[in-house]
Amino acid sequence: MAILASAGWGIAAQSDAPPSILGYYSQRDALATNRDSSGFAKLMTANATSDYVEINMPNRKGVPTISSLSKTLLGIARIMAELKKRDKTKNTYVSHIDHSTITRSSVIVTMSQENSYGKVHAFVENNTWKDTWVKVGAQWKLKSTKYLSSKASVDGKPTFSWKADSK
Repeated sequence: MAILASAGWGIAAQSDAPPSILGYYSQRDALATNRDSSGFAKLMTANATSDYVEINMPNRKGVPTISSLSKTLLGIARIMAELKKRDKTKNTYVSHIDHSTITRSSVIVTMSQENSYGKVHAFVENNTWKDTWVKVGAQWKLKSTKYLSSKASVDGKPTFSWKADSK
């Protein structure tokens, strides 16, 4: 069982997931904490399959939003740019691997992450998602991300909550 942790940012987990996958999450959290959208895009592009998809919260019509890698990266860049503009305080991303299922050809990781930032008001967001990794040659590649839940609070008061259907 691999254990990865770092002070202030990064993944804090106990998991049997391969070290390359654990390293990906640790790097991703560091890049998100530093709002480095270029580094984030390079890391994700190097570690995702060409047909990667992200299944996110439903739109206003109740249909889950499905994004390709390029669309996912555009959204991340937009969010990071907005945060850089709006909030100069350093945010913290801490991810935890809640569960992993490993076979010879795939690794399914259920993650939770807490994001916190804000100087005037404390904003905290908790997300849970499932990543599916597949073996491509000798390397593990991220095939899909499916968001399972999200909730947010400002100064400890809930502002948003969403949970995926159990289908």
